[in-house]
Amino acid sequence: MNTTRLPAIIQAPMAGVSTPELAAAAVACGDHEFDACWAGQGAALTRPMPAAALVDTLYAESRLI
Repeated sequence: MNTTRLPAIIQAPMAGVSTPELAAAAVACGDHEFDACWAGQGAALTRPMPAAALVDTLYAESRLI
């Protein structure tokens, strides 16, 4: 039985800094809900493409900045 409770929400920048410690503590308790799954708000803007096309696109878009 898991009697150790970890906080439900960790605010940035602590989320990134403490991720390894949180993940290790969670796994030790049998809880895998703290696995790092960083997608962010831009996940819906992704587009499938081959790796070479991705590199070309990133290069072209970086020239626009």
